[in-house]
Amino acid sequence: MALDLTERVCDVLSQWAAQAVGRIDGVRLIEPGSLHVTLCFLGIRPAAQTREIASACETVAGARVGELALAEPAWLPGRRPRVLGVGVVDDGGRLADVREQLAVHLGRWYDREARPFFPHVTVARVRPRARIKPVALTPPPPLRFPAEKVTLYRSDLGSGPARYVPLHHIRLATRT
Repeated sequence: MALDLTERVCDVLSQWAAQAVGRIDGVRLIEPGSLHVTLCFLGIRPAAQTREIASACETVAGARVGELALAEPAWLPGRRPRVLGVGVVDDGGRLADVREQLAVHLGRWYDREARPFFPHVTVARVRPRARIKPVALTPPPPLRFPAEKVTLYRSDLGSGPARYVPLHHIRLATRT
């Protein structure tokens, strides 16, 4: 399950990432259409469970998250990074509430992570076997954006980067 981003946010983040790390050897930029905020990663699940999982996700339909904002970039994990993310500011904690509600209702399929929820957008990945030294980066342009929908995605893996196929959309309330 992921929070979808507006086209403008995806474009701004893609341009920022290309300028910030696009020339670093061993770093692969994420395509603009694949940018999102992961809320609950479900791993490999049989296709037969899709309808039941989608139904469980409907519990957040109409939830009020409000506006979010881009924050600082972060290499994750810090010592030997595998991704570059850009934090997402969730002032009222409403996105965290939606994520918690999803985690509860997806309990049969979702293995909670031990680390606390850190809302972020992964904008680049470090290629397998590449080792990079995390460099300090200027933040992306300040940008506020609405949280409009969450989507259940299927990740198609294979040669090349993962492709995210939307299976089910859930609209959030757009006014707070």
